[in-house]
Amino acid sequence: MWRLLFIALMLLSCSQEKIENFHNKSTIVGIADREIERTSAFNELVGYGVIEFKWEDENGKHREQGDFDFWKSAQNVSLRVSKVGELILWVGCVNGESWMFDFTQKRSVLRINDKELFFANALLALQLIGLEPIPVKNDVWEEGWTVAFEEGLPSSLSKQIDNGTWSATLRDPIGVELEETHELHWSKTPSNIDVMSTVNDVEIKLAFAGFSTIVRDEPMDRVFNQAYLIEKLNPDSMVVFDESQ
Repeated sequence: MWRLLFIALMLLSCSQEKIENFHNKSTIVGIADREIERTSAFNELVGYGVIEFKWEDENGKHREQGDFDFWKSAQNVSLRVSKVGELILWVGCVNGESWMFDFTQKRSVLRINDKELFFANALLALQLIGLEPIPVKNDVWEEGWTVAFEEGLPSSLSKQIDNGTWSATLRDPIGVELEETHELHWSKTPSNIDVMSTVNDVEIKLAFAGFSTIVRDEPMDRVFNQAYLIEKLNPDSMVVFDESQ
């Protein structure tokens, strides 16, 4: 009888373990919910670090590196790149319209709505660098997305679009400063991000040295204002791309 009781207890233990493992299993919906919660504090954000990137346009292939300042407001972005204190690029996307002030050549140019540039689609760019969640439908990532997580943070992301694929690898978590919150309780986000695209042979390496949600001393009213930037930066020429392309 004791033997039968022992077997029964063992079977009950195994059944209980299976139940617990089932309930603890991470579903895509569960992961997506945690990502929504993690990024919910990032509605307004400032960051800084070092960037290295290459791209191609009608003037050929380019490669640059420098320091950057980064601002996020909802799903709008602005990123200023400088080298030895001199502005070389300022890119952004606000309310669906993107722009890039390019000072890498003898004559500066403003490129508006060039769909092949990073940050041309602000939401996609923010998703690739881990600051906006990836949508889920019926416990499956949104069509076109391939997603991997490590230790609760995105580690590999790719998005198939009509004319190519954008992909990113993300690593090295960093705390995002939250007001009136001890740094032990700051939300984490990847700080080193490598972005690649088959759309236009784009490669970008972002190394964030710091993030903060405290933006009251930041020029948020100016860094997203294209008209203000045009007046202040005064580019030599402007190229407006056909939005239908």
